[in-house]
Amino acid sequence: MENKPSQPQPQRPVVVGVYRRSHVLRTLIILIVIAVVGIGVYRQWFTVTTHDRDDDQKVDIKLTVDKAKIEQDTKTAVKKTEEEASKLSAKVKDEASKIREPGK
Repeated sequence: MENKPSQPQPQRPVVVGVYRRSHVLRTLIILIVIAVVGIGVYRQWFTVTTHDRDDDQKVDIKLTVDKAKIEQDTKTAVKKTEEEASKLSAKVKDEASKIREPGK
């Protein structure tokens, strides 16, 4: 015969959504970091240089961040975005005026 407990065992809550959300968020953050590093290397915001030491078997690695280049690229991107936004805004206003006044 089986030995059954007299009271039912309390059930543990199943938490599935929290793990998936945190996993998706973590993956998204990692992808954003990889994208920023990739763009930074491509745009030459970051430079990695190495130097072999003669006295021992070690390698010096140096990371250089070009703040001026980052600022310059950021200002250029903001300027281009503002120009494109104003062009798009003018186009939308033009189309809206055509819709309001179909005779023109």
